[in-house]
Amino acid sequence: MIDGSTTLGPSSPGPGPGLGKTSASTYCLNGEYGPPLNLGQDEYLLVGQFTHAGPCGFPIFGSDLNASMARPTITGEVRQSIPDGEGGFFISGSFTDVDGVSRSGLARLKANGSLDEDFKPFGNLPKSPELENAKLALADGKLYVGGSFNSVSNPFGSVVNATTGASLWASGIRFNNKVLASTSDGAGGLYIAVSGSYQTTSAEGVIHLLADGSLDPNFQNRVYGNITVLAHDQANNVLYVGGSNLSSSGVMMSSILAYNATTGATITTWNPWLDPTYTDLTGIAVSATKVYATRVNSYNSPTSGLIAIDKSTGVISWQKSTTFRSGFYGVAFDGTYVHAVGAFTSVGGVGRNFMAKFDENGNLQANPASVPNSELNSVHYAAGYLYIGGRFTSVGATSAHGIARYNTSDMSLDTTWVPNPVNASTLGTVSGIVHDGASTLYVYGDFSAIGGKVMPGVAAITTTGAGTVKDLDLMIAGGEDAPVNTVAVGAGGVFVGGTFQSIGAPVIRSLAVLDSDSGDAEIFDSKILGGDVLSMTLSGDQQTLYLGGDFSSVKGQQRLGLASIRLSDLELTTWAPVTARGTFDEVRFIQEYAGNVYISGYFSQPLGLNMQVREDYATIDQAANVIPWVPALTSPNDITDFVIKDGVLYTMGRLSSGTNKNLAAYDLNNGGALMTLGRNFEGSYPNSLVEHNGKMYVASGADLVRLETDGTATVVKSLSGIIGTLGVSDGKLLVTANDLGGPDRNGMVIVNSNDGSFSSWIPSTPMQPEFVQINAAARIGDYLYIGGRGDNAMGSTVGKLLVANIKTGAQQILEVDGTVKSFEPVGEIMYVAGAFYSIDGQNRSNVASFTNGQLTNWQPEPDNNVDFIKHHQGVLYIGGEFVEIDGSMRQGLAAFDASTGALLAWDPFAGHDWGYFARANVVGNKIYIFYEAEKNGDYEFGLLTVQTDSMLVGLWPLPDDVDFDDWYVQDGKFYYWSMDSEFPVALDMVTGQTSEISWELSSYEMNITPYGIIWGQPSGMALMDVQTGKAKLVLKEVQGAALEM
Repeated sequence: MIDGSTTLGPSSPGPGPGLGKTSASTYCLNGEYGPPLNLGQDEYLLVGQFTHAGPCGFPIFGSDLNASMARPTITGEVRQSIPDGEGGFFISGSFTDVDGVSRSGLARLKANGSLDEDFKPFGNLPKSPELENAKLALADGKLYVGGSFNSVSNPFGSVVNATTGASLWASGIRFNNKVLASTSDGAGGLYIAVSGSYQTTSAEGVIHLLADGSLDPNFQNRVYGNITVLAHDQANNVLYVGGSNLSSSGVMMSSILAYNATTGATITTWNPWLDPTYTDLTGIAVSATKVYATRVNSYNSPTSGLIAIDKSTGVISWQKSTTFRSGFYGVAFDGTYVHAVGAFTSVGGVGRNFMAKFDENGNLQANPASVPNSELNSVHYAAGYLYIGGRFTSVGATSAHGIARYNTSDMSLDTTWVPNPVNASTLGTVSGIVHDGASTLYVYGDFSAIGGKVMPGVAAITTTGAGTVKDLDLMIAGGEDAPVNTVAVGAGGVFVGGTFQSIGAPVIRSLAVLDSDSGDAEIFDSKILGGDVLSMTLSGDQQTLYLGGDFSSVKGQQRLGLASIRLSDLELTTWAPVTARGTFDEVRFIQEYAGNVYISGYFSQPLGLNMQVREDYATIDQAANVIPWVPALTSPNDITDFVIKDGVLYTMGRLSSGTNKNLAAYDLNNGGALMTLGRNFEGSYPNSLVEHNGKMYVASGADLVRLETDGTATVVKSLSGIIGTLGVSDGKLLVTANDLGGPDRNGMVIVNSNDGSFSSWIPSTPMQPEFVQINAAARIGDYLYIGGRGDNAMGSTVGKLLVANIKTGAQQILEVDGTVKSFEPVGEIMYVAGAFYSIDGQNRSNVASFTNGQLTNWQPEPDNNVDFIKHHQGVLYIGGEFVEIDGSMRQGLAAFDASTGALLAWDPFAGHDWGYFARANVVGNKIYIFYEAEKNGDYEFGLLTVQTDSMLVGLWPLPDDVDFDDWYVQDGKFYYWSMDSEFPVALDMVTGQTSEISWELSSYEMNITPYGIIWGQPSGMALMDVQTGKAKLVLKEVQGAALEM
């Protein structure tokens, strides 16, 4: 816990970057833990739900499985390992770093077990794609990587060539987050709404790109909230920004804002109130006198969805509402009339299906004779035509899917212009329409094809003739289900923005070819669509790569879950065993032996060209026919691994076979006969079979198991976490789980941050559930004192105090009637402060002391809580919430002679109504005490100073930007979290000068506690040195690979 106490639960989580490479020793615990508690002399107490602690690392063994030859540290899970041909390994999984160096899911280990830093996956691309549990194969110096990923090039937005689709920007990263909206500036440039930064410039709000594509330095704009639409009024030089909960300079909480289109300054005099402001605008259209805005109904209410606003005053002129639980999705102005579209069936109580027409005074006009048969999501006016887009399949009697247009002169449907006359499952919704001012219409939405052509997300259609869909391939990849949010014409081409990861450049998706030495990627687009590569294997001659998964096409040809690639030219072969999707879901495992391909997955239908029914398993020959053999297993459920070794097919997972439970083997050289292994893997499912030094090994949970030649199995080693996979390379065995070793620590260990050593002391009983919370810990000589709370014999949570001799191992746990809050060691005496009435059945009111582990008779008996006892220059300062101590009145603060135990006359808060004193720190010849008090009804608080030689009392001015919960004092400096800069600040308590600390880790994740500064993330926890900014000690919880079932 941040206040210094440790709850025996998860380690501190937080957003932000993961734990990177540090200069400190890194140690792992095989369970949850709390922040380190400072015992002094560079020693820290770690408490949690762990049994083992030790150096992190996945062991690599040679011939001796009891002594590792290397231990690479990997944060995360490793799911596959293959030999690199040089004694090292290629590994993949869901890890984030190796040996403290960032590696996202793919890395190479050298023969000595260290990270090969020269192998940088996708290092020749602007950004490496995020990999997770990728499948690997190595052949002829090339590493083949399959999975769910795509390359990153111009993520979130780019200007593309209107003819070729290629990006007009140098491949790179300009936007660091999704693009929300865009519009042309009418002079060849663009306004773009962004949700992060643009290039190196923070750009929360709207940016302006000039006609040459450069950023306009004169346009400075900040908009906070959710932007959904932009509209530019070129005639009046105004940019309208619509969305929800929008705020800007001078305007708070609005749905629509107006800005000077040249400078970006807010036009504060134009501020219409569209209640409620939390409902997104869906469209903005501008006429000579009005601004028209649309939105959907808020929380299924009949809120007005079309609002006409006076351009000069911002006053609402009129507004319209639609059917309950509906609204308007878009609006256009044709120079005379306003057209609004949506999913409604009436407007203002008058029947209107999906589209409505108004004059500028809000009078509803007649609908056209032909209307669409389903909702409209977009509308656009250009050159005498009103274009509509949505989910419809017909307009009147005309078959038209998703896109159509009307002649605005009479609102007759243009039946000669039908770009998409035939429906397809690939057409979702046309959500936006943009005209280039000449003869091309751009439509965008969640479709993947239109007009019979593959057009994922964006299509260009001629406005002449029948409406031909152009051959414009923007090479969009990645992002959400509908990754395109906006299209606008400008900056020398067509701007496309959204959530995608790549546009306008060749895409590497689902299958990559990397140089095995450098990690550079070949520019190769497998065009795997409809799913991902879930498994792959090489043919025996290493000339063919077989792919399994849930994809539907490869390189533009139908391939349902199975395909093969010829490695000589990376072309698709004719091998296509699955001709209909049916119940064929996916191939999870694939292996090849003697020309036959063995698969396991989820399917139950006829396969192969000879159409043979198979369920979950099948064997297919090179002619794409299914051969007769099937595994002789009863009730095969989930499979964890499926591998062929020396002509034997091993199947592992949940196998409900009486003689081969969870592990079965088939002799493929003997007709696939089932072999007897004799081992039942009850309760844990084996995976990852390898051969090492002539023996077969499998991983089974946290156990490394050897399969013996007599049919039995032996657990040869148990590790500290679940084993993700095994790997063998040149006589070395890689086991991907941390092997912490050492004795059972019972949930508590003392570590030295200077040399990283662990104390030999082990508590005699497990600390969980003995303690469920630790509040304080301290050490004097051989005695360790720990205060907290835990369960008693009756199951009730009570206060507890552990007193242990770490030399002899003797310990006692004393029950406390209340709570111990803090300790203060003085010579051989340990002072205890808190809120309690007794310790071990002996009356002790809020304070006590121990000598050599035994309770003393010291009993000054404060009548209320004591937060601290602090010793300095022969005086014990005691602070808390008491009003009487040792029979005398003191308002929360008292002082005792440490040698005699006598209460001193010192009483600086005499005459106060009350006082509360919480923390004390010694700096030089002063004690600094945080306090709150009240005198004659006047409240006061701050940092009290006590001159220890004269005991004179003063006040130390607290910084204005201090967070009173987050501060720490060490070596004469006051460390606190600045509420202004949002960074930790170091303030010299004598000179008052502040200084910056160059932190080795991200300062955003620093937690300032009363006992130190802790960097905390799910990926680890680091105790920071405030003088150097470097980590003193790094802790991680063991990351075991949870098996996918």
